[in-house]
Amino acid sequence: MEKIYVMAELEVNPEHLSEVEDLLLTVALASQNEKGCESYRILRSTEKNNALSTLEKWSSQEAERLHWETEHVKMTVEKLDPFLLSPPIISKYIEIEL
Repeated sequence: MEKIYVMAELEVNPEHLSEVEDLLLTVALASQNEKGCESYRILRSTEKNNALSTLEKWSSQEAERLHWETEHVKMTVEKLDPFLLSPPIISKYIEIEL
């Protein structure tokens, strides 16, 4: 089974940065308990103070697909929307073996 990596890039209204960080922490903690979640990280840009990203590693595409159906993800996406300056950019990757 191929592992899948997901990166979500968020451009946040600077006035709501702490609320967004709290929401991301909550969803990350819940997601780490999901079957197939191998890693879930929240990253802050060193170049733009209002840019955050999440980086997730899933054991399979099916595990990642099921993640989007969980209540905590649906609720977080809904709550994040008013705090973002633009829609999130979500990219999915598979690892090239060395």
